[in-house]
Amino acid sequence: MIYLLLIQIELLLAVNTSRIRSQESQTLQAVFPDSSLKAIHNKQNIYLLNISQAYDIELIDEKGQIFETPYISLDNLDLDHFIVENECVAFPKNPQLTELMDYQIQNKSDDTFYSDIISATDYQDLYIVTQDLMLIQFKLNSQYWVVAQQKKQIDLKKYVDVKDEKIRTNAFFSCPKGHLNCLVISEYGGIWIPKFIDFDDESTEIVPELDKNFIKRREIKRISTFESILAIAAGEDGVDIYRCGYKISSNFDKKIYYLHTISNSLMEIPSSQQIYIIGVKIQDDLLYVLDEDLGVYIFNITNSSKYHLIMKIPIPRTIAFDFYGNTLMVVAETVNHIQYILEIFLDITAQTYYVNRVYVDDFTFVDIQMTKEYAIFIAEDTHMIIKHSIFNAFLKNNKELVRTFFQEQLIRFQHFSSEDEYYSQRYSQTTYYVGFSRKSLHAWKFRNYNSFINCNFNQKVQKQYTLKLNASACYLNQQTSPYIQCQMIQKINIESDGTLLESDSLTAIIVVSSISSSILLILIILLCTKWRKFVKSIQLKAENLKNLKSYGRIQEQEQNA
Repeated sequence: MIYLLLIQIELLLAVNTSRIRSQESQTLQAVFPDSSLKAIHNKQNIYLLNISQAYDIELIDEKGQIFETPYISLDNLDLDHFIVENECVAFPKNPQLTELMDYQIQNKSDDTFYSDIISATDYQDLYIVTQDLMLIQFKLNSQYWVVAQQKKQIDLKKYVDVKDEKIRTNAFFSCPKGHLNCLVISEYGGIWIPKFIDFDDESTEIVPELDKNFIKRREIKRISTFESILAIAAGEDGVDIYRCGYKISSNFDKKIYYLHTISNSLMEIPSSQQIYIIGVKIQDDLLYVLDEDLGVYIFNITNSSKYHLIMKIPIPRTIAFDFYGNTLMVVAETVNHIQYILEIFLDITAQTYYVNRVYVDDFTFVDIQMTKEYAIFIAEDTHMIIKHSIFNAFLKNNKELVRTFFQEQLIRFQHFSSEDEYYSQRYSQTTYYVGFSRKSLHAWKFRNYNSFINCNFNQKVQKQYTLKLNASACYLNQQTSPYIQCQMIQKINIESDGTLLESDSLTAIIVVSSISSSILLILIILLCTKWRKFVKSIQLKAENLKNLKSYGRIQEQEQNA
């Protein structure tokens, strides 16, 4: 069934596409000097590898047998204590996700549905907006991951033209970089809220966006904010582009300025054909647009007065998308409503793309959050973290790519902050995420463990392994290319002392014990000899004293006579 589905997907994508790489992929090999490692018996011995960024790894013994990397769950609490018995196992980079906080949101109604979340990291504030435009503020202590909900909730319906009090809308946050205010955007308009004032403070200033250039659309599907540029996916109405503040540095200007609308003409689609934009994202000078039935459109927006379509990827029945660097992840579904994920490699310069992998699983996806190495897919209850890379096509074992975690009715999952771990060799960065489910606020800690070898032997052994590591580069400051991967080959000699009776340590212990015993015996002999001399001297002195006393009595008797 899976193979038939993959064939169907391939056929769908094979029509009118540019799926040929502009260059052939290459694997360069680098042979590193042999290495020798000492192992302590009956202990998990962790050895960091020369290439910490290795995304694929093989450990081969002297007979040519490959040791498979065991599956490690995403929430494994300590990879250092993963049990290995009487062998060595090599691990590529491994993700670890730990939940830090699960706070039940205080709300009077069980019928409340939450729409979006935003974090004002500089002020340790979190905001959630509901589907009936109620704004909730939380104060977060990210040192201990404790949150306090502000008592006052702000009814944003008072600031927009809403006649029906029982509305249901998808509202979104837009926080321009460095700006002191955020926008809450819905089909009812935009509302400015401050990042740094407590809602319980009576001086809190809420300002509606009244500019006539702000276009109210029938529906808002998604928004994206990059620097001061705001893009709004508005379904059949295309994509509206705005700038927040008159200048990028205008942090206090609570105004947005209309720039452009992307519709049929810019997408090079006949005006008679209906578009329906469900996704949008801006990064640097590129704008990515997702149409529900037409696929992905990529625009160059360097010139704000004129946007240029540089690439389109036809994908029918799309659901969501995200990208990082040259990797694009798209969720779509077949005519039978079976959802799948496309991992697409982009070469913007050559204006080509390549479908690197297709993932099919029994999930209903809601959202995507991508990082440099991972794509996090939010579904209904069980969620996926996929290790993405253009080099994934080289990987032999697919189980190393996908991890899952469970959170019931999760709605949003987004980046909060990152910390570089300069003093840790096991991982280089810790990333924190926040999100919310049906009734709770959550926080997670994410770490990506560097590649390592774990050895544990219960007997004396000497083994030689061949290690093969695949990475984008084998050396520091090596120039990288998306078409070239580097494979490091290195022989590793592992020596374990085994148990005490088998180890060389036993000889050392015997030698040391013999020497100690000899020294102790000599000391005893010396002490005994000295003791005997001491006793004889005491006896002699006693005899002399007795003789002296006897001589004294004789003299006394003679004098008395």
